Amino acid sequence: MPLELTGMNEILQRLNSLSHGAHTQRAIDKALRAGANHLKGKLAENTPKSTQTLRHAADNIVVEMDGDRILIGYHKDHFYMQFVEFGTKKMTANPVVARTFEQEMSTVQRLMKDTLRRELNL
Repeated sequence: MPLELTGMNEILQRLNSLSHGAHTQRAIDKALRAGANHLKGKLAENTPKSTQTLRHAADNIVVEMDGDRILIGYHKDHFYMQFVEFGTKKMTANPVVARTFEQEMSTVQRLMKDTLRRELNL
């Protein structure tokens, strides 16, 4: 269940048009990772923990690079988190991912912007 920051695609396209050098790509990668690491930490804090198992979804959040974007979600062993997020016929939804994403969007964007400015000396 990947989520996407709106407006970031345009910023990345403008950055790519400035220079196609390795330095620009490293700066973009660092900015993406800074935002992803922050969101991963907040998602881990907000994820409910099971009282029945020692393996919690909060301890198994995966961050994967996919071109000019990063996917953040729970490891496939924690597939049941989709039921927590969206609910079922007998269980109401607890949209942890969506709520965390909305709460942290401005912080993630600020972190990414600050990282890009620092890395590109803007």
